[in-house]
Amino acid sequence: MNKIRIVPFPNFKITEEAFKRDVQGNAATPKKNEKANKNRAGKSDVLVAVNEYQNGERRVNFAVPVIKTDKTFWAVFPDPIQLYLSQAINQYNIAEHIRKEKFVEASLKVKESEIYFLNSNSDNTSDLYNLYLQYRIGAIIMLVCSLEAFVNSLIPEGFIYTNKKGIELDKYETQKIVSLKEKVTYVILK
Repeated sequence: MNKIRIVPFPNFKITEEAFKRDVQGNAATPKKNEKANKNRAGKSDVLVAVNEYQNGERRVNFAVPVIKTDKTFWAVFPDPIQLYLSQAINQYNIAEHIRKEKFVEASLKVKESEIYFLNSNSDNTSDLYNLYLQYRIGAIIMLVCSLEAFVNSLIPEGFIYTNKKGIELDKYETQKIVSLKEKVTYVILK
């Protein structure tokens, strides 16, 4: 399966007029090793950045810092739908490689049959089989995360959802509180 190219999130184009009016003269460069980023009980700031790329396009993106001792690394935030789906595909491919290639190498074959046993004993299960399951389970979890991120992206701005208890929830609350099943059944499909 091909690798997914992950785009920034958000990735809004900015016009020349908006750039001159709102960005020029108001822009600030993130300061290296900013004390505010380091001393917030493990939290860090997310910037809304206007990036000018090598092709000349200007985009509004989120920039997220990763702090390692005295260094701060900034990166444009990825689209979560594509990020989760890419991880699901990677984990599925690794699990398939283990199943197709490694199982035969690490198994004992029953004489005159096509039955193989992966190594285990009374106190331990097969490390290889456990690894295979971990990658398969990880792929399923990442697929569900990708699906939920996609469903959340379908909820429009200004959206109000009234749940079964009669409580009104805005877009953000609906995305965070309502279960995936409820979002699909009562929010998206209605």
